[in-house]
Parts: sequence; C-alpha cells; structure tokens
Amino acid sequence: METLIDRFKDTYFSYFPERATFLGEHKYDSLLGLWDKDGVKEKLNFLNHYRDLVKNNMETGAQILKNICESHIFHIKKVKPYLRPDFFVSYALQSIDRNIFLLNATNDKKLQDDLANSLVARVSLFPILFEHSRQWLKQSDPISMGLALYEVTYFRQFLETSYRQFIYRLDIGPSSKEKLMGVIPFTLENLNRFEAFLHTLEQVPLESGIFRRSKNFYQSLFKHKYMIDCSPSTLVKRTTTEIERLTADLNDIACGDVIGYHENLIKENAFPYSGNTTNEKLLGYFMKQTQEYVDACMDTGHFPAISVPKIDWTPSYKQKSSPLAAYIDRGPYERILDGGIFWVTPVPEQISRKQYEGLTSLYHRQFMNSITIHEVIGHHLASENLEKNLDTAFAFSSNLTYDEGFALYVEEEFTRFYVDYAKISDHEKNQMLFFQKKAALLRAYRVIVDIGLGTGEMDIDEASKLYADKNNFPITTARNECEKYYLNPGTASSYFIGKLEISNIRNLLETKLDKDFSLPRFHKLLVSFGSIPIAMIRRRIIEEVLRE
Repeated sequence: METLIDRFKDTYFSYFPERATFLGEHKYDSLLGLWDKDGVKEKLNFLNHYRDLVKNNMETGAQILKNICESHIFHIKKVKPYLRPDFFVSYALQSIDRNIFLLNATNDKKLQDDLANSLVARVSLFPILFEHSRQWLKQSDPISMGLALYEVTYFRQFLETSYRQFIYRLDIGPSSKEKLMGVIPFTLENLNRFEAFLHTLEQVPLESGIFRRSKNFYQSLFKHKYMIDCSPSTLVKRTTTEIERLTADLNDIACGDVIGYHENLIKENAFPYSGNTTNEKLLGYFMKQTQEYVDACMDTGHFPAISVPKIDWTPSYKQKSSPLAAYIDRGPYERILDGGIFWVTPVPEQISRKQYEGLTSLYHRQFMNSITIHEVIGHHLASENLEKNLDTAFAFSSNLTYDEGFALYVEEEFTRFYVDYAKISDHEKNQMLFFQKKAALLRAYRVIVDIGLGTGEMDIDEASKLYADKNNFPITTARNECEKYYLNPGTASSYFIGKLEISNIRNLLETKLDKDFSLPRFHKLLVSFGSIPIAMIRRRIIEEVLRE
C-alpha cells in the first residue's frame, strides 16, 4: 500500500503543485497546475484511476487515498471553480504566497535562491494560466465578477507597494533580488490583460442561478468530500437545535439582554488605544495568553502538551485577508520552517483614537482570547501532533471537517475547562463563556446561510440581512462573508459538521466506557491521526478503544 501511495503522491503533486508547496514538498515549486480543458481532463483521469484502484480496499490508507481522489473529483466536476473568473486570480496569487512567506522565513542563501527561482518560474506561467481561463469563461454573475476585479486590484496594489518593500528588506543576494523585482512589470501586464478580458464577459443576473445548487448537490458534497451521510435538511435541523441551545445559554448569562450584554462586554474588554505603542501591547497580550493556554495544556494534560508557536506580525501582503490573526502551518514535509507561526495583524499605522474606536468590536480581549484558543490550542496543537505521525497517507491528506471542526470543538471545550483552571472571577468567567457561545452561534448561522444560498432558498440580500441581524454585524461585513459562502458551497458548513461529528464520537465513548472514559486520552487520540475525514478517525478510535 505504501508503494501505491508514494506513486500517487508524486503524480498528485505534479497536478496540484501549489498543494505540494503548502505542505513543504518543494521540488514542485516551479510548476503551476494546468487548468485548460485538457489539463482538467488529465487530472480527472488520474484521480479516477487511483480511486478505482483502492475503492474496495478497506485499509485506512486506501480509504484516505480514495477520499482525496473523490474530494478533488467532486470539486472539479460539480463545483467547477474554473467557471468563476475570481478563481484564476486567486489561484495565481495563492500559488506564490507560500514562496514569498518562506523567503522571509529563512536566512539560508541557497534556499533563498531556490525559492526566488521557483517564484519567478511560477509567475512566468501566469500568461498560460490566464489563457486557460478563456476556454472556460464566457459569462459570470456580479458576485464572482466583483471578487475577480477586487482580486486584480488588490494583486496590483500588492505588487506596486507591499511586494517591492518586502523584496527590498530581504537579506538575499543581488541577483535573486533583481529576479524578484523583475517579475513586477511582467505580472502587471498580464493582470491588466486579464482584467480587460473580464470586462468582455457576459454579465448574468444573480437570480438566474448560475452557481445555484440542488439539495442533492450538498448531500453528495458531504459524502464525497467529508465522508458523512447527511442531507442538507437534516443538517439544518441539527443546526437549528444548536442555535436554540446557544441562544438559551446566552440569554441565561445575559439575563435576557443579549445585545446589551454584548455591547458592554466589548466596552469593558476593548483593547486600550495607546498611540504608537498600541501594536506593541497588542502583540504582548497575544503572547501572554498563548503562554497561559499552552501552560494549561502542559500542567493538566486536558489537551496534549504543545510548544509555544512563534508569534509574529501578519506580513503586509496578507493583512487584507487576515483581519486579526491566523495560524500558518509548518507543513508535514517542510524543512525550511522550524514550526508553525501565529500571525497577529497590527492596527493600521497612524490611526487616530477616534478611528480606532471603530475597531473595538475586533480588538477586544474576549475576541483575542477566542482567536488564540482557536489558532493555538486548535490548529497549532493539531499541526504539532501531525508531525509526530507522518504516515504517508495521513501526511498529505487535508479535510476541513477535521481542521476546522477540531478547532471549533476546542473553542468550546478548552474555554469550559480554562475558566475553572484559571480560577478567574465569576464576571470574567461569564464574559468568556458568553463570547465563546456567541462565536459558536456565528458558525451555526453560517450553515443556514451556506445551504440557503446554495440551494436558492435565500438570495444574497436575504442571507446578508439574516447574518448581520443574528450576529450584530454591519451589513457590509455580513454581505462580504455571504458572498464567500455563495461562491464556495460547503466550506462554511464544515466547521459545524466537524464539531458535531467529534462530539458524537465523544458521546459514544462516554456511553460505552462509562467510568473508564478519559477525556485527556480522547483528545490525545483525536489529534493522533492527522487531517483525515472524521469518519475515518471514528473508525480508528473505535478499533483502538472499544475493541481493546
């Protein structure tokens, strides 16, 4: 089985080289996946071939390989991202993101030269990528078109400002620096040509349903990508039950005045403005909370012990897409990075006190606590344990129901544990629990919006209003979120689905084992398999625990 998986991996990375770069396999860095009609056909033939080879093999590695194939096949044949103009711009930018990040993460001159050469090679393929778009793109709707034009504008600004400054600051040889600067006019020319092409596309009204999906689409998506047999109506029913539970909990904590309690929570916890030292104190707070949460894992074993990740500022070229914080995975094959990095996005430079007051819904301590738990005790913990289990099939698998489902599960479980462990005041405890439940409610409404938009039961205005009203968001923020869900069906639901499945496994073990159930052992097992479908984790845990 290992030989088969190794053969698959080599060809898989050649078809999806941006995935290889993200995982830390750098011999594919100079390639860019082909998205013309012949390239898509080749991908499908390859994926179908390997899926059929392992479809009757019940070994865990074979089933993971099958899921990887079926997930890509479904995405290519049913989601059809290549029919969206924004896909091609996003794909171009993301394909060099990791290279740029790694250039800044190493001082090894040879590695920097290699990365610079790879980045230039990928950028040189942009004309081919944009030419491929012409085979597919004949029409678009306003949301896809709007995002595409935004991406082009953002990419152009990035090249003209942030990228230049970034390259100037790099401690690399002059020849590498010259190569990296030389891609700017070339890329700008291709972006301008692609933008001109976009304006020739036929605009199709949203109500025509160009990206509308049937309910069968979601059931098939859950099956092929997440290995979960669940209809969208069943998921919405479960989500509604969760919304009712969370709403009742919030009302109890807030004594019936949820909006007022939330507003006061933000006022009390707003991170203080201190002029030029605001960002310094902001970073210090994230460092302090990260250390406290990691210490809690170390002291109690409630979750597996982990190291403190490197905490650094979000690079300028990523700040628009990362409004407060993000965790950057090391990658299971990565040899350039020492570990994962927790990015914190600074407050914009030269911001006034009055301008800063408009950001307090983002820069307040309870939000920062929640983000730290999600990114560090969720994603960082999972990433560190993946490195200890480099089974080939597990290492290059990636499943959103595990990645985001585990992080969402951790938000609730760790918060509930931590408020008692830290012996904080009842007032602080209630605020921390309230905000965790508020964040969980937001994820639950994402499911309603995701499926409502995809099946046409809601239009974008209805979804945006619902999302804004239920989460106390400005309508523009809510609309931006809903547009992403509209274009990427199933992604928003993966958080809740994953958390639900993890909770189901835990409930099963608690029932079967009764007094012999150990929550720390469950958490240790949960993160020992890597980013594979939770259905596979359920099977492995049952085999290892219930059949002992």
